[in-house]
Amino acid sequence: MIEQYIKQLINAITNDLRSYRELGNVLESRLAAIRTRNASMIEEMTAGQEKLMRSIAFNAQRRIQLVGKITELLLPERVGKGQVSLSDIADKIEGVDKSKLLALKSMLFKEVEKVNRLNRINNVAIKKMLGHLDYIFKAISNVEHETGIYDKEGRQLGPRSSSLIDAIA
Repeated sequence: MIEQYIKQLINAITNDLRSYRELGNVLESRLAAIRTRNASMIEEMTAGQEKLMRSIAFNAQRRIQLVGKITELLLPERVGKGQVSLSDIADKIEGVDKSKLLALKSMLFKEVEKVNRLNRINNVAIKKMLGHLDYIFKAISNVEHETGIYDKEGRQLGPRSSSLIDAIA
């Protein structure tokens, strides 16, 4: 019975690993699209990212259920006393499944780190792009500012428009 749960856990982690690798590829493509300002590609990659995130969330729920079942069977003393890690489970099993579980755990952590790094880079690039767009929109719209200029009577003049639209008109 426990072997079946272990194999299901290995399958769930394998699916996670595949999803994280695909997510890494999508984030790399999204970054390339941001660099080339390809809006349709950014949208396509964002949709792909959302799909993969749903898959990862579903798989995480399945993995948590399996770890719970395995904990009940292998580590009953740990039930309700904190999270059980994959290493804790691997310590209680032998053979090929143990080495598969530990290898998958290591590969999964590396992929998660890669995705986190790419996600941070994407976020910085998007913030920079949004900053540029904000600057452009402010230049096009009616942004008013104080001139600091006084009239002949010594009164400060009112706000002056510095709109690109006004300059063209």
